[in-house]
Amino acid sequence: MAEEFYNMMSEYSEGPLKERVEGLADVVEKIMTITLKIPEMTDVQIQLLSDQIKGISNKLGKIESRIGSLEKKVAQGVKASSPGAPPPPPGRPGTPPPPPGGKAPAPAPANPVSLRGSIMDELKSLFNKRRTDDDD
Repeated sequence: MAEEFYNMMSEYSEGPLKERVEGLADVVEKIMTITLKIPEMTDVQIQLLSDQIKGISNKLGKIESRIGSLEKKVAQGVKASSPGAPPPPPGRPGTPPPPPGGKAPAPAPANPVSLRGSIMDELKSLFNKRRTDDDD
C-alpha cells in the first residue's frame, strides 16, 4: 500500500500543476472516506462482539442452571435412598471393593511423600516376609 502511494505521488509530481493538485485532492478524499468509515466499522465490530458475549453468557447461564438441577437431583437421590438398600462398600468411593475373604487394601495416602513412604514400608515388609520364608 505504501509503495502504491509512493508511485502515485511520484507520477503526480512529474505532471503539470493542475494534475498534481487534482491527484492530491483525490488522495485526500480517499483518506477522508476511510477515516469516516472507521467509526462505523468499529461500531459494527463492537456490536458483533457484544452479540457473541451475550450468546456465551446465555449458554453459561443454561449450563449453570443444569448443574444446579443435577445437584438437586443428586441431593434428593441421596436423601431418598431406601433404608433396606445394602450399605455402600467400605473404602473410598470409586475404589473397587476388597476381594471376598481377603483384607481390604490400605487406604491411599493423601500426599506424595506419604505415598512414597507407604510404598517403601510395603516393600520392606515383603522383603522381610521373603527372608523369613527362605530361612524356613
